[in-house]
Amino acid sequence: MKPIDQRIALAKLQGWTALTESVPGILLGSKLGHDGIVPNYLEDLNAMHELLMRTSLYSPRKYLSMLNDIVLHDESLMHNHKMIEDLMFYEPTAAQKAEALLKVMGLWVDAQPCDEYPCDAQPQRVYDKDAKPWDA
Repeated sequence: MKPIDQRIALAKLQGWTALTESVPGILLGSKLGHDGIVPNYLEDLNAMHELLMRTSLYSPRKYLSMLNDIVLHDESLMHNHKMIEDLMFYEPTAAQKAEALLKVMGLWVDAQPCDEYPCDAQPQRVYDKDAKPWDA
């Protein structure tokens, strides 16, 4: 799911309407009759925390389990040799919390093959001849 689509889905959960992206990265909307800038739930932990507190999760355990899966599969942590110690103090990012929430609420839509790049320009995968099977 593209970041802008995630932000729109999260904004709708909070009652934002008439959502438009005025310039890249700035989402405008209307809430309770007032126009304004929609918080960037993917980058602002405070905004994401507020959203979580106001959203009635029908299954907090399912949310925490999903969040755990997302954090444990985070590529940036996989190459950290002290991963176990670091995870004890790891605070999920706002984007990870948003992904978990959207997936638990059934609002996550997997990216289509052509969503992330032009259809005629497939990404090139570079293979390392010395890579182990688990490095792929």
